[in-house]
Amino acid sequence: MRRFVCPPDYAFEQLSYNHNRPSFQCEKAPLVKFLREQARQDQDKGMSKTHVLTLATHPEPTNKPIIGYFTLANASIPLYDLPHNARMSKHQEIPATLIARLARHQNYRKRGIGDILIHYAIDLCLQAPCAVILVDAKDEEAFKFYSRHKFQLLDQNKKARTRIQRVLGMFGLRRAIGYPARMFRTTASVRTE
Repeated sequence: MRRFVCPPDYAFEQLSYNHNRPSFQCEKAPLVKFLREQARQDQDKGMSKTHVLTLATHPEPTNKPIIGYFTLANASIPLYDLPHNARMSKHQEIPATLIARLARHQNYRKRGIGDILIHYAIDLCLQAPCAVILVDAKDEEAFKFYSRHKFQLLDQNKKARTRIQRVLGMFGLRRAIGYPARMFRTTASVRTE
């Protein structure tokens, strides 16, 4: 696996008071609200770290625009939630890193910003002592995005999903996943790319 290299026009930084949080806008209101109202507090309490993508050539050291961001937090998952071919331990809980939030500014749609964010997030996860990278797909768009980056659905809500599929099938409706859907990728699978 090659180390992530940020495109030259951009720079990643840990969220600080130098970043212009009020100007950040994206299509998902909860992601905007989190960045503006909660991300710094969670970071100050040691609960998570938020990394922002900004312009590398911004003229001012303060008031930097946020093009995108993601938040990382420690997590763990029960071993039995992983498919048999992904189980790598006899421990009951597997250490994981959760990519808790990921969003890009609405003015940067269709520019590959989401790909830049997820690749850097995965690179940071590989530097942490974890065996699994977790994400929570909040809707179908997020599910497709994470699937494109080789995340798989966890067995965590298998019974509930099976019941939903059965009910939908009775009405001739297409399959549904049920959101939020927890997805995973093992760090070993990333390292072998």
